[in-house]
Amino acid sequence: MNDVVQPVTINPLLIQDNLRLSKMVVDIVQGRDMLYHVMYIGTEYGTILKALATTNKSLYGCYLEELRILPDGARRPIRSMQILHSDRSLFVGLDDRLVKIPLERCTSYSTEWHCLDARDPYCGWDLKKKRCTTIEHSSNMNQWTQTSRSAQ
Repeated sequence: MNDVVQPVTINPLLIQDNLRLSKMVVDIVQGRDMLYHVMYIGTEYGTILKALATTNKSLYGCYLEELRILPDGARRPIRSMQILHSDRSLFVGLDDRLVKIPLERCTSYSTEWHCLDARDPYCGWDLKKKRCTTIEHSSNMNQWTQTSRSAQ
């Protein structure tokens, strides 16, 4: 802990004003063509920011979603977070509860556009099944895409 940790790039991966962060965990996700680093960032307000950690300049500051785990109006700090890969879940500890959040929520994207536009590294569009799935649940790797057809 005596050595300085040097940044990978000169630019920050994310910029957020007026937000107090409490905890962070990172998951490494195999996409179709590359590995993604997905950051889960807990806040002092009881929310979790899901973001990509990337040196790809077109994706800098890429927030994937904000997860609200408390009822509207409730604010409590995230005390702990841990990924359990065998359960494919993120466990979030607060002062009075433990919340289990699935890492993959591909079924929440009902159309190809929503699935691909979400840029969620866990998800891709299965051209054969015509639904958003994980790479493991795709019918065939050649039928699973994470980019829009117009971009290919």
